[in-house]
Amino acid sequence: MKFVANTIQAHVARYNKSSERFEHLILQRADNEKIYPSIWQVVTGMIDGDETAIAAAIREFSEETGLNFQRMWAIPYLTSFFNHRNNSVSFAPVFGFIVDYNDEVILSCEHQDYSWLELDSALSRLILPSHRDAAIVFEKNILLSDDPDLFIIKF
Repeated sequence: MKFVANTIQAHVARYNKSSERFEHLILQRADNEKIYPSIWQVVTGMIDGDETAIAAAIREFSEETGLNFQRMWAIPYLTSFFNHRNNSVSFAPVFGFIVDYNDEVILSCEHQDYSWLELDSALSRLILPSHRDAAIVFEKNILLSDDPDLFIIKF
C-alpha cells in the first residue's frame, strides 16, 4: 500500500448581511462524472506535477466556481481516504476561501448545480464525511473565530 498527498479540498463561504450568517457553497457533481456522479460536495481536485497544494487549491477554486476570493486560509484539518482502485491512502490539505456575497458562480463542466447554504443545511446535503467535518472546522475555527487571521494565507 502507498500513501499519497496529491489532492486538495477547498471550502468557499460568503457572509449574508441580512441574516448575519455565513453561507457555504456546495456543488453538485455532473451526472456523467465517473466518480461520485450527482453527489453534493465542496471544491476538490488534484495537485498537478510540481504544483504546490496552495496553488492547486487556488486553481481548482477558480476552475470550479469562476469566483474571485477575498481571503484564503489553510484550515487546520487534514482529510484522508482509502482509494481502492490503486490500494492507496490519500491525504488532502484543506483550504477555505471567502468571497463577495454578490459574486456570481460560474460552474465548470464537472458540476451541474450549486447552492449557498448555512452550515446545517450544507451538512445535510454533503455525503462525504470529510467534507462535512472540514466544513464544521472552517466555520468554527475560522469564520466564527475571535482570531480569523490565525490560519490565513498571506500573499
